[in-house]
Order: sequence, then structure tokens, then C-alpha cells
Amino acid sequence: MNRKLSIEGLVKIIGASACIVGDFGRIFRPDQSVDEESVQHHSMYAFFLLNGVVDVIYNAGFPFPANTDYVVLVLAITSEGLMLHLHLHGKTLLNTQTHRLLVYIVVAMIACLIAEMCRSPKHSGVPGSCLLLPSAWDVAMAARLHSLQPAAQLQALGR
Repeated sequence: MNRKLSIEGLVKIIGASACIVGDFGRIFRPDQSVDEESVQHHSMYAFFLLNGVVDVIYNAGFPFPANTDYVVLVLAITSEGLMLHLHLHGKTLLNTQTHRLLVYIVVAMIACLIAEMCRSPKHSGVPGSCLLLPSAWDVAMAARLHSLQPAAQLQALGR
């Protein structure tokens, strides 16, 4: 049995945990009602956290069925796609189109992962490296859509 530490799994656990903790204050609105968008984010973070835990345990040698790590990753990415699809209500046209494009990218990522899952381990890493582009694009679009606020909004927020 080949036992090794999964750095990728640890990064997923740390990243998802940081996202859950960082976004925790937004779950409830000031009137104590639940913010649906924040709950959707948390469900996606939970799936990626689960994926990280499975990666660490799987690589440590726990006898999971074959390709369990891929199946859990497909579930995590599917939860991201579902969240992006459900985020369209009440958004600007640019934001809606961006979310739709991201859903298409998620579908392509899932297709790549399923193809990799069915192939030899010699080819692993190619679709994984292809996931870096949409991830970088996610970060760039989030910065573009959410951090560029007009000066009047910044002054109203006291920033």
C-alpha cells in the first residue's frame, strides 16, 4: 500500500475552511433572516472541504473504492456549477453573463475529470493543470465584479 501525504488535499481543507470562516459573518442578515447566497457559498465550500478530506485519507492508504477521489471532486465541482447557476437572480447583465460562462467552464471541467478518471494514471495531471485557468479566471472576475466599487459607495461604507 502506497502511503503519502496529499498536499493538494491539505490545501483544499485549509482553503475551504478559510472560506467558511471568512464568509460566516454573512450567513445572517441584520434582521436575522438567512442570506441565500451565503448559504449557497457555504454548501460549495463544504463539498470542497469534503473533497480535501477524501484526498488526504485516500492518499494515506484508506481502502476507498477506485476513483473515489475523482467522484468526490466531480461532486464538489458540480456543487460549484449549481451555485453559479442559482446565483443569476437579481444580478446585472454583466454579472449574469459571467456566471453563465462560468457554468459552461464547470461543465467542461467535469467532462475533463470524467475523461481522466477513465484513463490511465499516466495521463493524470493534464486536466488538473487545465483547472488552473478557470480558477485564475474566477479570481480575476471576482475582483472585477466585487472590489471595484464607485467612490460614493466606498464613502457610504466609511472606507
